[in-house]
Amino acid sequence: EIKTLLADKYKVREWISEKIGDEYLIPLIGVYNRFEEIDFSQLPDSFVIKANHASGMNIIVKDKSKLDLNETKKVVDRWMKTIFGYDGMEIHYFDIPPKILIEKYIEEMDGNLYDYKIHCFNGEPQLIQCIGDRDMDKHTGHEAFYDTDWKLTNFRYTYPPFDRELKKPGQLSKMLDIARILSKEFIYVRVDLYLIEEQIKFGEMTFTPARGA
Repeated sequence: EIKTLLADKYKVREWISEKIGDEYLIPLIGVYNRFEEIDFSQLPDSFVIKANHASGMNIIVKDKSKLDLNETKKVVDRWMKTIFGYDGMEIHYFDIPPKILIEKYIEEMDGNLYDYKIHCFNGEPQLIQCIGDRDMDKHTGHEAFYDTDWKLTNFRYTYPPFDRELKKPGQLSKMLDIARILSKEFIYVRVDLYLIEEQIKFGEMTFTPARGA
């Protein structure tokens, strides 16, 4: 049950608030049960639409004026009808009531947001997977794996390696402390964090990366 709660991208927010504080949450603009409830005229020019009950169901809107609402509705309606997790038997997703979330769009000033995925075992961070250069439409990007001292490892998984050395995050020690707090109860969990102008933001708790493969 706790994994179902934390895999829910809406309900996990309350748990994060209790564990580490509201300041680590990406601002939530709205939460909806149906697409028809969304008043797009009241939304900012840029935002992110996502499903709370699944992985990979995201639409990044950088310019609202260019958003095709009819096509977006088709996609979101399909999300809401999807019972996520059966392909990989990720049973913690099964009992999450589907909702539509709209969050603030975040981006580094240079246009490249790094995603720090901290793999934790028995409450202790062991490996930091850093992903960047992402094109969400083409599902491309680059990655590198570091140990907790920010030494590059030879491990490879999803994306090709960066063609450059990545700077050690200025808040690395704090990020690892947060990962320890959030992963304390679990044999394994991946704690996803962002670092935006030296401010740490929570991404998600992932118990079965790549469906557990």
